[in-house]
Amino acid sequence: MKSSLHFRSAIEPLEARIAPALLVNGANLLGGAGNPNSGETSVGENAVTLVKVFSGQALVWFDQGRISSISFGPNTNLEIHGDLGNLVGNLTAAGRLSDSDNNPANGEDGSVLLANNLTGLKTLPLDAEKGTLGSIITGGSIGGLSISGEISGAYAGDGVFRTESRLLSGGVVTSSVGTIDINPVQSGTQTTFAFTKAAGQLAPGASIKSAQIARAAALQLFAGSGNPAGVIFTTPGPAGGAIANVSIDSAFVPSGSPLNTPSYALIAGDGANGKTGGAGGSIDHIVEKTSFGPVTLLAGDGGNGAAGAGGVGGSITNLDLQSDSSRYSVTAGDGGNGAPAGDGGKLQNNNFVNRTPVSGIILAADFTGDGRDDILVVDAGTGQMVLSTQDDPNPGNGIPEGGGSQFQQLVQHLNASSQNVVLIDSVGASPVDAAAADVDGDGKLDIVVAYKNSGS
Repeated sequence: MKSSLHFRSAIEPLEARIAPALLVNGANLLGGAGNPNSGETSVGENAVTLVKVFSGQALVWFDQGRISSISFGPNTNLEIHGDLGNLVGNLTAAGRLSDSDNNPANGEDGSVLLANNLTGLKTLPLDAEKGTLGSIITGGSIGGLSISGEISGAYAGDGVFRTESRLLSGGVVTSSVGTIDINPVQSGTQTTFAFTKAAGQLAPGASIKSAQIARAAALQLFAGSGNPAGVIFTTPGPAGGAIANVSIDSAFVPSGSPLNTPSYALIAGDGANGKTGGAGGSIDHIVEKTSFGPVTLLAGDGGNGAAGAGGVGGSITNLDLQSDSSRYSVTAGDGGNGAPAGDGGKLQNNNFVNRTPVSGIILAADFTGDGRDDILVVDAGTGQMVLSTQDDPNPGNGIPEGGGSQFQQLVQHLNASSQNVVLIDSVGASPVDAAAADVDGDGKLDIVVAYKNSGS
């Protein structure tokens, strides 16, 4: 899906005069030696500052009175008044666009995503505009966000190239600059940047930290993996990127979105495989005030260790989710394989103010008669049952665990036709107790469940 968000400004462009700090249609370079640090336009006879660059450089794409996009360079910190399209990390340290063919003779197409860190971004309202933007896309880390309007995405490292990314289509991420010809040297009109993972210069373990967001519009915050280039590490694998210190006032799913679209999704990066596995990225200190629709939080998996320990899975900690979204999916990362295998991530100190986890009944007994206890779980919400046995059809293929011991493979309950059954249907609602006993005297344990207010 192409990113083509445009936000029409009520501000009229200043046409009669051109000065270094006045934005004109096309590209406007701000920041760096010899360049103005702010870009202005006019409302009537008054000048209005739209962009301030506190560090780094920014190429402001100004199109008929609106900021259609901004390309930024390394370690950029800026402030924007009003709305804009996407903010893209494809400006070199020399203040020039990246170039996919490295041939200046045919111009610069800007289609290489660079490992540029965005160290700060503050958006502010201006007249009817709320300080809304589309997405932040960069191959580096992202930090210091303060968004007064809406935002739909922030992608660090190779995060934008994850299969879950809504900006990825056919292996390409496209970002529009409106009607501006980005590369007037090349024949034809180029109005979009087209990024591929293979061409990108992407930082390992790029993170997203410190963000205050007023309105999250099906927001995707995706950190980078520890191995965006897909290399084989003979050294310890780098860790996956983390997500931390994010505050969301309101999250929602825009009308017309596909079914089950999360109101916001936070996905940390996986650790890289290496001599020892890299740790999975963690998610920490997330505050959400209101949200409407599903919510997804996924920590990164640990990388595999070829000659040492596997990486630990990413943990999810210190959540303060204050809403009543329809569903929260919170998943810590798996540990990587190795000697020893990495520990799985943890879920700790998490608060769901308006959500009570569904409880249930857990019963251990030898239901299969093999001398090993099996596990029965009765869901308190539905009354359905799951029976996991320790009957292993391939006992030599145990699942390794740290310390040399092995888990036996679990298989679900088999019905009378020897078919796998994940859920055993209930015969009532609101189970209050369960017991294992040989009720029919056939020498085999039976399952007895008492249901509240059902007579069963």
